Amino acid sequence: MNRLFRPDKVQLLSEPVVGWVEQQITAHQAGRVSYQGSSWPAQFYSPHTELMILPNEAVSVIGTQGITLLVERLNG
Repeated sequence: MNRLFRPDKVQLLSEPVVGWVEQQITAHQAGRVSYQGSSWPAQFYSPHTELMILPNEAVSVIGTQGITLLVERLNG
């Protein structure tokens, strides 16, 4: 097993980017986000978020954890 790959490790992006929700994201359920031309699993960066983001809403992609995007509600 490659010891350099750690799916539990959070990697923050140097700058947030916009993604579009394809499948709703809630505090207790991951969803899917379209980002850079592909669909990715996504969950809230903060585990204590009590929000729901619906399909077709924009989100800030701020990092990754394995292949899961970590997102926040887009400000603005």
